[in-house]
Amino acid sequence: MSCTEPYRAQTAMAIDIREERIKVGIVSREGSVLFSRRYPWETSSVAGFLDTLMLDIADFQSRTDGQWSYDRVGVSIGGWIDRETGTWLYTAKVHGFADPVPLRYLIERATGRPVFIDNDIHVSTLAENRFGIGKIYPNFTYYHIGRGIAVGVVSEGRLIRGAANYAGEYGGYLYDFGGQDSICRLEEFASGRGMVRWARSLFGQYPNSALCQADREGMLSPAKIFECGAVNDPLAAHIVHHVQRGIGLSVVSLLSFTNSEAIAFGGELAGMNGLLPALTDFIEEYCAPPTRRSLNYIGSGRLNVQEEGMIGAAWLTWEEPGPQPAGGPSPAGRAT
Repeated sequence: MSCTEPYRAQTAMAIDIREERIKVGIVSREGSVLFSRRYPWETSSVAGFLDTLMLDIADFQSRTDGQWSYDRVGVSIGGWIDRETGTWLYTAKVHGFADPVPLRYLIERATGRPVFIDNDIHVSTLAENRFGIGKIYPNFTYYHIGRGIAVGVVSEGRLIRGAANYAGEYGGYLYDFGGQDSICRLEEFASGRGMVRWARSLFGQYPNSALCQADREGMLSPAKIFECGAVNDPLAAHIVHHVQRGIGLSVVSLLSFTNSEAIAFGGELAGMNGLLPALTDFIEEYCAPPTRRSLNYIGSGRLNVQEEGMIGAAWLTWEEPGPQPAGGPSPAGRAT
């Protein structure tokens, strides 16, 4: 580095907010998580979320003070983000969210460092692009299956963001169960939250299902549904069939549009029992021949699902040009 270049630390603070938890870490420029802490995510109100987040940041800084030098902070969070202003425009995950939140300004004030913010699935896709599947394939799709469903599409090494940085919200893909009024969004039944809600709504039709007992014991989860589906529990098998088919149809449609070289599945539920083999078979059967011939990889993402959000958030701080520290609340951004 020449003496005229500004100093840039080789580590960054990363904050990853998703899947009902907050993870804060120190990440190297090579994509290694050097230290991290996990905190609960307060969703009862916007004020409660912000108060808790600032306490978490203060706790993390006290634990890392003097151990690492970092000059920037990257943040990964779900919802609609205005990257230019660092404003959180919308989320359905925090109760009472109505007005845009100047999140960049608040975190800059708490940390004393410039902050970079982006949508959580964009961030995970950037991590895969820099440190994972993107090192091999410059045209790939990242498909996230967790409490929600979303995708990131990379074309010639660049993430497709859309007109308002909201590209990839794929949980709205429509699925038809057949019959009158049977169309619903994929996320309503195939995401982690959707599977559990759907199972409970069908208990009356399947009173002897093992899932009923699992729910009474507080053990009902997507993993339990797939586990019971593998041994032909009627309710679980019904749900698993539609989850696999719904996601499969959405993947084939997506690949027909993107013509990707690779599709990498990520998120905490992507590795559920039998899901990836079923999706692979679906792709093999239903993709058009040119689309399938272009597709060189079908499988899991290359990064640890527990760390990809922190890795991507840290990479934001090196990928993007440095923002000026916010001097006050950011503008509200686009109307919602």
